[in-house]
Amino acid sequence: MHTLQTLIPPADLYDLLFKQRIGIHETGLVAKGTVKFKYRGRYSFGIFLDGGTVPLSTRFWLKEYPWKLKLKLKFFHGDRLMHELTSDDDLTPFGSSEGDGLILGTFEVPEEVPMRADVVCECEVVHGDPMLDKTYGPVHVYIKKFPEK
Repeated sequence: MHTLQTLIPPADLYDLLFKQRIGIHETGLVAKGTVKFKYRGRYSFGIFLDGGTVPLSTRFWLKEYPWKLKLKLKFFHGDRLMHELTSDDDLTPFGSSEGDGLILGTFEVPEEVPMRADVVCECEVVHGDPMLDKTYGPVHVYIKKFPEK
């Protein structure tokens, strides 16, 4: 990221670029939508856990729950697959003004992905997690800019 953007970031730098409802209870389910990347650099993707009353900060969810959820993101410009990635095994819980959720991974926008163009994002559940869905559903997958260090 340019030094000026780091010192005085644009107002929309950390806006959500993608938010789609997805069922995580079953492998093979897909959510699809359009995203426009405006800035190069690192992005995070994950899920907002919209339901549930058990805080993610409880010991069970942080230390003892055997996380099973795995998502795959694919980015297409026209018919061309531009980038593909699968979620990490290390999930990070977060709370924000947009909601509570899990960061499933981070990625750099590849140079070949056009900026400010409509890019189709397809999110597939590679490994479902029925208990997580039952406890916290409905779930939305998201993409947003990740803070630079």
